Amino acid sequence: MAIRLRPDGLVDPTTVDGRIRAMTLAIRAFAYREDSKKSVSLQKIRSVYFDFLFREFDFLYKPMVKADATPAQAAAVAVRNDELVKHCTKALPELAEGIREFWSSVSDPAAFHLQDGQQFKATFSGDLFPAHWENVVSTAGLYIDTIVLPCPILKIAPLFEALPAKQVVELFIKHVLNAMTYRDIALAEIEPPLVVISHRLCTKSLETSIPVESAAINARRPRWQSGMNSPMQPGIWLPISSLKPAAAGALESMIA
Repeated sequence: MAIRLRPDGLVDPTTVDGRIRAMTLAIRAFAYREDSKKSVSLQKIRSVYFDFLFREFDFLYKPMVKADATPAQAAAVAVRNDELVKHCTKALPELAEGIREFWSSVSDPAAFHLQDGQQFKATFSGDLFPAHWENVVSTAGLYIDTIVLPCPILKIAPLFEALPAKQVVELFIKHVLNAMTYRDIALAEIEPPLVVISHRLCTKSLETSIPVESAAINARRPRWQSGMNSPMQPGIWLPISSLKPAAAGALESMIA
């Protein structure tokens, strides 16, 4: 059947068979994929994420490094401060929602960059985050080009429904501090990247995102790059780092 035009000049959809529709959708899918990858680099995504971690939690990270302590030791000392535990309990759900919004805005570009990379990739699983006493890149990195690690904030936030708040806060601080130790490796200007922090959420289905006319615009300009308020910008939520004085006092015993 030949494709015909309507009197208004547009294609008559009843004359377009499944083969043509499938080819058209495939072309749009490939175009969307390329636009998504061009919108933001994997390096930029990693940089924004670690900038956020150090903006919010450097006040805990610096004393830990100065004392040559482990993330587990730092977390155990930090949760002795009841005010910090109370504040983290209140802030963490909102913090997780902000991080989730960030990952949602870059989920497709991040996934496409990783999928199209020709390197040997592996995703960490089986726990909230790798053990703090050994850098996973120093072992598995001998055999794997790129290691994908989970976002500890999104992994831990749901635990408030199952565990005591103090225990969740301790896990949260321990794993976030551990994630921060990967910054230099993650941001090293090496291709392919040695380690990537992932949102570990399903990417949006092309079936639903491609037909939307704004998809190409969103791909070129993620929400966190626009002029809109973004959860990754300072001051959007009540920052945990507002407890710097109290936390510093709680961590004094770690510093010799």
